[in-house]
Amino acid sequence: MSTRTPLRVAVLGAGTVGGSVVRAFLEHPERVDAGGVPGLVLAGVAERDLARARALGVPDDLVTDAPAHLVASPDVDAVVELMGGDEPAHTLVAAALGAGKAVVTANKHVVAHHGPELEAIARRSGAAFRFEAAVGGGIPVLSPLAADLAANTILRVRGIVNGTTNFILTSMGEFGRSYDDVLAEAQALGYAEADPRGDVE
Repeated sequence: MSTRTPLRVAVLGAGTVGGSVVRAFLEHPERVDAGGVPGLVLAGVAERDLARARALGVPDDLVTDAPAHLVASPDVDAVVELMGGDEPAHTLVAAALGAGKAVVTANKHVVAHHGPELEAIARRSGAAFRFEAAVGGGIPVLSPLAADLAANTILRVRGIVNGTTNFILTSMGEFGRSYDDVLAEAQALGYAEADPRGDVE
């Protein structure tokens, strides 16, 4: 049986999405292992609201309100950015990629506004840049297109690949509910962020 050094992961943001990721690391580490071989370990959590991170059960020695220090740490191999918005997320993702650290993000804004720049940084440094979680996190679209269908010439993909919008449109269309009511429910269920503009605009 082969062994390998676990990949040390920093999570930036412990809100709606980040909190779920952190809980997976803390409560179900077997889900982030690769076939019984240690795959990923939580190296730190950056969160403005330190009490929120601690309420998730993150040990004090892994919590910080200084995400740049976590990104720059030699004890971090990969960064999962779940802060949302433009800054400081854009700068932190660029810094991590520039340092050769793999980055996973669910940040629609950063991908939409800075995607080509970040992809170029990743190519230069050789770091992996994964953003499928930003385009329908529960719907594997990009990986199959890049790997399984790589021999095909795909000219365009059209559709709504946004779980929040799908939830809202389905609830409005099938149940005749109002937009405001469904959006509020989507936020309460964690499908939409507190500021849902990135999902619904």
